[in-house]
Amino acid sequence: MAAVQHGFPHFILDIREEFGDFVVNDFVEEYLAGRTPNPCVLCNTHIKWRALLKRADALGCEFIATGHYAKIRQHDNGRYVISKAVDHTKDQSYVLWGCNKTF
Repeated sequence: MAAVQHGFPHFILDIREEFGDFVVNDFVEEYLAGRTPNPCVLCNTHIKWRALLKRADALGCEFIATGHYAKIRQHDNGRYVISKAVDHTKDQSYVLWGCNKTF
């Protein structure tokens, strides 16, 4: 594990309740309604950002890492935006669309 190898603290968080509420339940409802759900998008928005940041704040963490292939760049107006990864074959920027809704 990278955290152990580099000597920084790491935490394992139990986020099953939020995962069930936001990802699993929505997947079942959408599937039963005849639509094609995209659980990764909801997971990123509600789990990897909202729930993770909530716990990170409670623990006093300064940074979190999720391992997505995407690029953050500063727009001409000074605002930061998520852009396609340098390696377009690994790009995952599309699943991060909900980030602006959680901060």
